[in-house]
This record gives sequence, structure tokens and C-alpha cells, in this order.
Amino acid sequence: MQTLTALAAALALIAAPALAQTGAAPPMAPMGPMAPAAAPSPAAPTTPPGTVMVKGPQDTATVTAADLQSMRRYSVTVGWGGGHTYAGAALSDLLAEVGAPSEARLHGPPLDQVVIVKGRDGFISVLAIGETSMTLKGQPVILADQKDGKPLDDKEGPYRLVIGGELKPPRSVWGVVSIELRPIK
Repeated sequence: MQTLTALAAALALIAAPALAQTGAAPPMAPMGPMAPAAAPSPAAPTTPPGTVMVKGPQDTATVTAADLQSMRRYSVTVGWGGGHTYAGAALSDLLAEVGAPSEARLHGPPLDQVVIVKGRDGFISVLAIGETSMTLKGQPVILADQKDGKPLDDKEGPYRLVIGGELKPPRSVWGVVSIELRPIK
């Protein structure tokens, strides 16, 4: 390895004058041996069990099961997984609680934002904020706490992101621990 590092350094010194004449960027300095990358570990929840941290442009809230039950409820019926009906609060309503633009205010520059939903296993799903609006999309995106009239099981729950109208569930996050609204500009 030391021989390769020395060879790379020598080539960099030889090539430097030629690169300077062409206006190309100078070569990078040789690097030493790299440590093996650590295996990714699932993200640990930063909120108490059974809660979801919701972060918006003006505020951050910790949502509990009681909070979710007290909000306006929506149902989404999906064909995947054998067909089920999920129930929960609209993601747009949760975001409005922390200062996100919603419905009438959701046009122009406010659309330049994304919603990042993270599960307890570290899985992340990203939606454009316009996808969370029923006036723009026609179907709700919900933070579900029920499936077929029963609380979600330990695998899916206590909360699951369910996107109305999607034919497959690849963006449906299980065990949601956080929801964050971020600008993209």
C-alpha cells in the first residue's frame, strides 16, 4: 500500500506542471490507508415510544396517540398487501400544526418544500409538500394508527405513513418516528 501511495504522489508531482498549463484543477493529495466503513445502524428514535416528532418551519411538536385520535380522521383503502383500509390523521393537518402552508396558501414558493418521513429502522420516504394536499392530489396522505379498524401491530406501528392513490407501498414508512418539512432552495 505504501508503494501505491508513493507512486500516486510521484504521478501527481509529474502531472502538476501540465495541469497548471491547461488550467485544470490540481490533483488531490495522496490519502493514507482508509479505515473500513462502519456498517449503517438503524436510527434510534429521538422521541419517546409511541410519539412522533413533527418539525415545521415555525415549530416542532411531539404528537401522541391521544393527539392523533383527536384530529380529523381519514381512511385510505389500498389494494396492495391483500387490500386493507388504514385510518389516521392527514399529514397536511399535522404539518399545519407546526406552521406549514396548507391548502389555500399552498401555491408558488411554498411548494418548494419536501416532507421527510423517517421510520424507527432508519427508512426514509420523501414527498413533495404538494403531494400531501387533498386539494392538489384528491386523496389523503395519512399518518395511520389503525388498519381494518384495529390498532397497527408492532411491525407496522404504532404509526404508518399511507399515501392514498399509490398502487404499491414503497414509500409507506412503518414505525414512523419523525416527520420534517424542509425547503429545497
